[in-house]
Amino acid sequence: MKESVERIRRNGTSEVLWKLSKSAWNVIGDTDHAISSMDVTPMTVVAKPVLKVTIECLEEWVRLDREVEEVTVASKCCKESGVKVLDLSGFAKLREWNVGDYCFQTVEVLKLIGLTQLERVVIGYYCFADEEYNVQTDKMNPNRRFYLKNCERLRELRIDCWSFCDYSVCEIENVPSLEVITIGEWDDSCNNFLHASMALRSDYKGMR
Repeated sequence: MKESVERIRRNGTSEVLWKLSKSAWNVIGDTDHAISSMDVTPMTVVAKPVLKVTIECLEEWVRLDREVEEVTVASKCCKESGVKVLDLSGFAKLREWNVGDYCFQTVEVLKLIGLTQLERVVIGYYCFADEEYNVQTDKMNPNRRFYLKNCERLRELRIDCWSFCDYSVCEIENVPSLEVITIGEWDDSCNNFLHASMALRSDYKGMR
């Protein structure tokens, strides 16, 4: 550092730069005032908050931010006619999807495909089921299908009674982390996928 000061003075460099360099040397070279130690306080890192949303009407669902991570659908929501296909593939960051009772009853096709961050799905009572469906007289609807595929982090799937009662297809495939799958209740007439062809393809042996 001292050599740098001398070189600046000798070469006639800017007087201001020379004074700054000399001052720096005086601070560093003065052993009486030299800094012997420094306390460094770790910088506090604020974690990004999880984006959680509660949906209470179809309009809110249509306008839902695609960056959302946790979604709760209130009971008796999104029952409006005209919604035939529900494809969640656009929600790439979705980790948890909770659906209340009596929701999405006009939806004929539900697709949960390629959601690599999805960990938990809970669907309540009588969802994705025709409200006028009569289990005694009505048959399955060949147009109503459920697909859950390529969700590598999914650990839990819970579906309450009567949901998907008139669906014709239920395909669950490539969910290697799935540990818990519950469809209906053992002590009740649950009628989930009552007439459907069901296929579960997964390598995980810890499922229960």
